[in-house]
Amino acid sequence: MFRRILIGILLFISIQGFAQKEDRMNHFINGLMSKMTLDEKVGQLNLIAPGGEIQTGEAGSSNVEAKIKEGKVGALFAVTGVERIRHFQEMAVKESRSIHFTITEEELKFFNSNLQWIAEHGDFKVFIGTDSENVKEAKFSFSIAA
Repeated sequence: MFRRILIGILLFISIQGFAQKEDRMNHFINGLMSKMTLDEKVGQLNLIAPGGEIQTGEAGSSNVEAKIKEGKVGALFAVTGVERIRHFQEMAVKESRSIHFTITEEELKFFNSNLQWIAEHGDFKVFIGTDSENVKEAKFSFSIAA
């Protein structure tokens, strides 16, 4: 009788530990999925072979690098060589991410020399970075609709 109780307790404890581990993994996966756009999620279904014949979905086997940058590749088959594999991995991590935000006309306004609160049309630069040494630059144009 004691053995059955002991075995039952041990089974219960092991199942609880597994369930907690699974909850942490699900939380991690859900966090990653929430950061992806719908196009990126659909792109993960595309499996391609650069220069090969095995393919699914719209990705095909041509222009692989552009498709990786767009997040339209889920996996690559038949890629050999450490350098080539590393190249594709770095591209997937570093070049497929972008930052999107909206700058409104109100946010471009300033007081001119006549003390009027205006927004002028023209070309602007936006700098984004973690500090003054690591900065990305983007350009945009603003024009006032007539």
